[in-house]
Amino acid sequence: ARAEAAAKAQAAKQAAAKTPTESSSSSQAQAEQIDPKKAVIQAALARSQVASPADHEPADPQALKAAWEKAQVKLDKMLDALESAKQDNPEQVEKLTRAVEKNQMRVNQAKQAWQKAEQAAAETSDPNTPNTNDDQPAPPDLDALQLARDKAEAKVAKMHDALENARQNTPDQVEKLERALAKNQTRLAAAEQAFDEAKRAKTHLPKNESN
Repeated sequence: ARAEAAAKAQAAKQAAAKTPTESSSSSQAQAEQIDPKKAVIQAALARSQVASPADHEPADPQALKAAWEKAQVKLDKMLDALESAKQDNPEQVEKLTRAVEKNQMRVNQAKQAWQKAEQAAAETSDPNTPNTNDDQPAPPDLDALQLARDKAEAKVAKMHDALENARQNTPDQVEKLERALAKNQTRLAAAEQAFDEAKRAKTHLPKNESN
């Protein structure tokens, strides 16, 4: 009888010793079955669901304007890189061309979002404004256009200095800098035209309203 009781006690100890190992191995097997990619996707979905209420908040025109300007700066850098690649790395031209097209689309979208937010903010601030101009674009921002013009003008001035310096010290860079200068002069002319047209339109607006 004692031998039988001792055998049962030893069997119970062995069973208890196996239980933690089996449970840990089963949890390890479950962890191994979790796909890391699925975990990342589930985490992203969870974040988007948490952030979804913010989508209903009104857009901040200043933040959208900053995003547009940031996208424009990036596009300018991409255009410069493309011009350099055409001369120095022709094998990169196709890749950079696609990148420029993609960033140009982002610039257009950012500008459109900013203009819509500006118009929505103007309509919200003035509840008496009729809704007959929903299909018309937002009025141009003179401050933004003037800033763009000033930046373009400063860049052209720097390009002039760089070109003069190259003519004295690095003649092999003159042709490249001349092309870059011509490109920036075109941008400056477009910025000046946009600013002047917007300024004239805003100047004539009170006269039209008074009539």
